[in-house]
Amino acid sequence: MSEQSNQVAITVAIIGVVGSLGAAAISNWDKIAQPRLPLPPDHRDGSESVKTPPPPPPPPPTPTPNLSGVWRDSVNPGNGSRVVQQGQTFTFQGWGTLPNGVGFQSTGTGSVDADRVSFVHKAQYQTGETSTGGCDGSVTSDASTITMSCTDTRIGAFPSRMYRQ
Repeated sequence: MSEQSNQVAITVAIIGVVGSLGAAAISNWDKIAQPRLPLPPDHRDGSESVKTPPPPPPPPPTPTPNLSGVWRDSVNPGNGSRVVQQGQTFTFQGWGTLPNGVGFQSTGTGSVDADRVSFVHKAQYQTGETSTGGCDGSVTSDASTITMSCTDTRIGAFPSRMYRQ
């Protein structure tokens, strides 16, 4: 019977150990079953926070092109304007002849912002008529060409391309 007594003792010991482990597992279940969340990217190795470099500085502002000077129409080279610019604003005086042969003079004011140009004008015709209108467009980076879409109360809508003289 001593062999049987040893088996009983071993069995009781095993049950005790399994019971103790089971009780320990149950009491610490929240630590065992909960998944571990990864550390944020700058703490994965347990080190101190790694500083991310600052973003690159914004590009420098585009310089305002200088439109001062004499400009000629690409389709009607006899038509032109003299522009006087101060900062981003300008005034101009224009002259020329319409396709129907009527001469005109015009004045206006406008602004330029980077490569965008806009202005309003008033025109006086040889016939005594007047008109008003405006143009919006762009200027090339070397300020040699202005391409615009224009409207005028007498002429209607028309494209325009001016070249610096």
